[in-house]
Parts: sequence; structure tokens; C-alpha cells
Amino acid sequence: MKTLHGKLALALGAILLVVALVLVPLTLFVTRLNRQEVNQRLCYSLAINVAQEKDLVKDGKVSSIQMDRVISLLERLNPGIEAYALDAQGHILAYRITDPPLQRKSVDLEPLQRFFKGGRLPILGDDPRDPLHQRAFSAARLQSTGSDKKLDGYIYIVLDSQEYDSISALFGASYAFRLRLLATFGVLFCAMAMGVVMFYHLTRRLTRLSLAMETFQQNDFHGGAHIAPGDANGDEIDRLGAIFSGMAGRIEQQIQALRKADAERREMVSNASHDLRTPLTALRGYLETILLREGRMTPAEQRAYLGIAIKHGERLGTLVDELFELTKLDVPNVEARMEAFPLGELLQDITRKYQLVAENKGVNLTSEIAPNLPFVLADIGMIERVFENLIENALRHTPSGGSVKLQLQPFKQRVQVRISDTGSGIAADDIDRIFDRFYRAPANAAPASEMSGAGLGLAIVKRILELHNSGIEVESEPNKGAAFTFDLPAYNTSEMPRKESEVEREPLLVGLC
Repeated sequence: MKTLHGKLALALGAILLVVALVLVPLTLFVTRLNRQEVNQRLCYSLAINVAQEKDLVKDGKVSSIQMDRVISLLERLNPGIEAYALDAQGHILAYRITDPPLQRKSVDLEPLQRFFKGGRLPILGDDPRDPLHQRAFSAARLQSTGSDKKLDGYIYIVLDSQEYDSISALFGASYAFRLRLLATFGVLFCAMAMGVVMFYHLTRRLTRLSLAMETFQQNDFHGGAHIAPGDANGDEIDRLGAIFSGMAGRIEQQIQALRKADAERREMVSNASHDLRTPLTALRGYLETILLREGRMTPAEQRAYLGIAIKHGERLGTLVDELFELTKLDVPNVEARMEAFPLGELLQDITRKYQLVAENKGVNLTSEIAPNLPFVLADIGMIERVFENLIENALRHTPSGGSVKLQLQPFKQRVQVRISDTGSGIAADDIDRIFDRFYRAPANAAPASEMSGAGLGLAIVKRILELHNSGIEVESEPNKGAAFTFDLPAYNTSEMPRKESEVEREPLLVGLC
């Protein structure tokens, strides 16, 4: 009874039992009513024929002898009827003395009036021998045969007397009633069996779905949800199966993503701890050396030690800034502040910013901007950070004598950005990992400069471009350099709002023309 199939079968059994308890009495009542109607229609004119009997009414009175003879004849022909002679007020004048004795001395005339007016059958009237029940009857008026034709009374014939009921009940209990009950309960049993089978087939898919969900839960929401995908346009169970299949797949993906994120978090914490500890330890070591050798160091040695300490402090500050920046970019509700601006001008400013750094390293830094380049719609601060990280990455891995090239060109109603270098390049196995946090691909360039990074620059680039609904592609060959390519949506300058000064000057210019 814990299963849906069992509960539905029990509910169906209860419903059919209630139907049986209502149907059997209702069937008996309708059968009796139908029998009364049929009997009354067949004997509708019986009282009229009796009322037309010769010498039944003499001198304004009903002849008891003649009435007794007629009643006796009728009861011999049909033992189930009883005949009475009534006066104009419904009082019983004549009847045949049989058991049981009369319980009424008069009969209500209202049903007789409806009978005479042709009311809907069956019409039930009083039974003089049974005060608790009414019965079908046949009735006719008795009128004088003289010239006045006044009403002298009624002939009232009860068609299904107590004796008829006794005989009917005896035969009904012996065969017909039992057959009726047997047929009724047989039909209900067949309905119950068919309902159980139908419920089983209807709930079988739901049972399989329930088992799949339980297995999925027992397997810690990983695998086990082996169920055929439901039809999204089917019934409720099909739609539920389709929803569960999608939900199970989504949950597995999220759990895998959480596990991956947890592993990345552990790795990030480990890498961050290492990268923070290295410059901090070096910084502390040089400062302690200066303190211990105070008064014994030449000014040149002291300046050299302080310079190295400052570089490690700057490296530590850069790492902390990148960590904070990446944390802010990972906030779920962070959004880019989109505005239209000329990307070429931004690139030229950034190129001039890194020109001296490139010259000191012996790298040729150039830019190539296509003419008539449209404005772009982006967050200017974030895009500036993307350029800085990519240029620093290119300079870091390009040896002296190499070159770094920055290119802007239109591309399918967008502006394409390409930053390429002739540095050490990236191995094919490392390309998919260079955007991971704290990952630094092995390089063949001279190690080590003041621009050494912590492996967060490219992760920041990827996150910023994701906020702009853009991706980044990498092309590289070891010892031949690498190229990073991405694009930004172009902005139609004709849709840009004019500056307030331009709006104010327009009428004057028109007047001058």
C-alpha cells in the first residue's frame, strides 16, 4: 500500500464498493417503480370496466351484493389485486373481507384526481390494508344512471397488494434477486480487475522514474539516472521524465564543476601562498641583511640591497592587486560599463606607455591600425587592462632582438584585435591551460626579469572578454612566437548622441551658410 499503484487500486476498490452499496438499492427501487408503471398501464381501464358492471349502482347506492361478486371474481382472476367501492368523499363502502384487516377507513382522493387527469405514471395511492406504503392503482367514477348523473362514488383497485409483495419477494429472494446481485458484483469485480491492470500500466513509467531517482540519490547524485529521455510534448509522466533527465545531467555537470572548482581553489591557494611567500621571504631577507650589516655596508651596497627589496615589494604588490582584481571580476553580478570609444586611440596610448620598456629590453614594439576604424562598444577600463596584460605577456616571452606587433582591423561589423610576438611560443599541450589561474607555461626566453608575472594576467584577460561576450583565440608554435586574437562589437557613430556644444552651434552654422 506504500506504492502509488496500491493506493490507486485501494481507492478504486473503495469507490466500487460505495457504487455497489448505492447501485443495489437504487436498482431495486427503479425496478419496483418500473414494475408499478407497467402494471398500472396494463390495468389502466380495469376499474372503468368494473364501474360499467350492470346493477352495480341502484337507487344512488352501491350494491354490496353486486360489488362483492365483482370483487370476488377479480381476486380469483388475479390474487394480487384488491378492489374497493368508495363514496364521493373517499370512505370505503364495500370490500372483500380477507386477512389482514383494513387499517384505513378512507382513501385520499388527490392521487385519484391526478389519475383521472392523465398524470405521469406511476401514480401511487393509499393501501387500506397497509398504512405505511402507497401502491399503484386503477380507478373509475361511479355515477347514477338516472337523469341527474350525479357522482355516487369510485371504484378503487389496488394493483400490487401485500400478498403480491409477499409472493414477489419469495420468488425474488429465491432466484432473481440473487441473480441480480451476482451480476452486479460480477461487473464490479471485472471493473476492479481492469482498473488494477490499467493502473499498473499507467504507473509503470512512474515507478521506473522513481527507481531511477532513488538510484541517482544513492549514488551521491552521480550516474545511475539511466532512464529513457521523456517526450517533452507527452503526458505529465513523459514531461516529468524529460525534466528529470535534464535536471540529472545539469546536477552532474554542476557537481563536476564544483569538484573542479574546489581542486582549482586548492591549487590556487597553494600557488598563491607560494607566490606570495617567495617575494615576501626575499624582501624580508634583504631588509634583515641591511639591518644586521648596518654601518658595515658601503652606500652602493646598501642602495643595491634596497633596490632589490623594492623590486620584490613591487612584485608582491602586483600579485596582490591582480588577486583582488580577479576576485572582483568573479563576482556574479559584476557588469561591464559599456560605452562607445575609438579603440585605435586607446591602443596608441598604451603603445606609448610600453615603448620605453620594450626599448630597454631590445624588443621592437609596433602598432598597425586600419584606417576609418569604427568605434567599439565596451568598458574602456577593462579593455585597457586586457591590452596591458597581453602586451606584458608578449614582452615577457620575447627575447632581445624580437618584435611585438599590435593590429586593429574591421571584421564583420566588429573590430578585431591581434597581438603577436616572435618570442618563445607555447607548446601545443600548454595552449589549453595558459588561461588557468597561476599557470605559467615554460618559456625559452630569458628567464627572469622585473616583469615576471604570477600567472594571473591571462586569467584576467579571459574573464574580462567573457563579460563582453567575446572569446580569445591563440595561435602559437614553439620558438616561433604566439598570437592572441579577439574582437569587440563595432558601434555605429551615426547613432552616437552629439555633444552639447555641437547642438548649440548648429543653428549658428546654418545661419552662416
